[in-house]
Amino acid sequence: DYREFTSPDGRYTVIAEEWSYLLGGGVNFYERKSALLVEKKSSFDTDDGYRAISSGDYSVEWNENVMNFTAQNGNRIYKTVKIEISK
Repeated sequence: DYREFTSPDGRYTVIAEEWSYLLGGGVNFYERKSALLVEKKSSFDTDDGYRAISSGDYSVEWNENVMNFTAQNGNRIYKTVKIEISK
């Protein structure tokens, strides 16, 4: 699964690639540089095939060119990732 997260001002876009296989999983984050070009910025692994994005169990906060992505598992924070986009 792929999801796009665009900053409130529309200047920056982060693409999240979520995957799972058996008891493993993870998320890869990419900065959209252009319509055809992306650059990998960050990633994290999950246990038990956990899919926070597909489950809607996450939050995203933007502060100018920085996106903070927090994956949750119910009411518990699972992982927070800071993704800085090139200006």
